[in-house]
Amino acid sequence: MTARTLILLRHAKAETPGELLDVERRLTDRGRRDASAAGSWLALQGLLPGLVLCSSATRTRQTWHAVATALTREEAALGRDEMSLREDVALAEQAARESEGPPTNEEPAQTTRTAAAAPAAPEVRFVDGLYDAGRTEVIDLLRAVPDSVGTVLVVGHNPTMSDVSLLLSAGTGATIREGLATSGIAVHRVEGSWSATEPGSMPLVTTHTARG
Repeated sequence: MTARTLILLRHAKAETPGELLDVERRLTDRGRRDASAAGSWLALQGLLPGLVLCSSATRTRQTWHAVATALTREEAALGRDEMSLREDVALAEQAARESEGPPTNEEPAQTTRTAAAAPAAPEVRFVDGLYDAGRTEVIDLLRAVPDSVGTVLVVGHNPTMSDVSLLLSAGTGATIREGLATSGIAVHRVEGSWSATEPGSMPLVTTHTARG
């Protein structure tokens, strides 16, 4: 059975309500930094979504954009580190062979750096209903995810993100003790089909509050 990973992310810190409609509230400077930090943390944890379900509100869209930018940046950095390591190992092995073997007239083998395969970009769906959705609506969205998707990221609002985490982890052990703060992340994992998502079906693996 394949493991399924759910990442619940509350949007980053947004402007206080003013003349704009609530759905149009934008991230503050701190919010943009925190959202970027969330993306970096996800990349370092190897939590790369195959599907993103994002509320269509401005602050959630901006949160995802900052997360996606950081994910791309961190993955590129990790890719360069891995390539450098492979190149160093290959050069060391080549030097060892040349020092041990008899001299030849052949040109030494050249070690070239090849680009690491970039991770596939996730499918991103901006879902109007996630703006004011309750936990039941989110569970319904998860049940409709195809099993070809291993990791889902939901970018939404409180109290729903916290409520969904509490609902899924009920009776399974660890739960979030307090509601998710802005840029708060809850990671759930289970072996099974997305269609089987129901209360108490997906234990909480870890939580994180991103701060930039």
